[in-house]
Amino acid sequence: MYESIVSPSFKLAVNLSGLKFKIPSKICAAISVAACFIGIISFGTYRYYLYNETIALGNSYYSEIPTELVVRDADDVSAQLAQLFKNVKNNKDLDNTILNLEEKFCLAISEDFNDYTNYINDIGWNLAIAHLKDGDRDKAIETLELLISHSESDIIVEKCKKLISDIKQL
Repeated sequence: MYESIVSPSFKLAVNLSGLKFKIPSKICAAISVAACFIGIISFGTYRYYLYNETIALGNSYYSEIPTELVVRDADDVSAQLAQLFKNVKNNKDLDNTILNLEEKFCLAISEDFNDYTNYINDIGWNLAIAHLKDGDRDKAIETLELLISHSESDIIVEKCKKLISDIKQL
């Protein structure tokens, strides 16, 4: 009965209370594009939110261990580490800083005693924070778990466990 009024260019039909209305195909396409656009924007916004939360977590935990005390003597190792820790604190050159800290952390956790063994907690903690500030939660957790398994300090172990818990809640 109502079909005679509706033009053939309408494709989608909606049935409301026995009445038949047709929606033009161009409107359906526009609605579909808008829905996809909203979905993409929502996903991107959520990922950006998680990235910012990860960085904020790294910034908030940075001051948990006072790294200014790391310079125990005037040797070259202490000076190098102090500069790397300063880079982490200031978010400066994080890519190279992470590479250097990873190398030094591997040396620190090795079975052989070396120049970095005494700095294991400082290096591991700053490396985890650098990963967080770089937005890499998985690497931060991996570093913290290694630090837990190699640290002899109960305080450090507890702080690492708390930070892992906070990262997993993001």
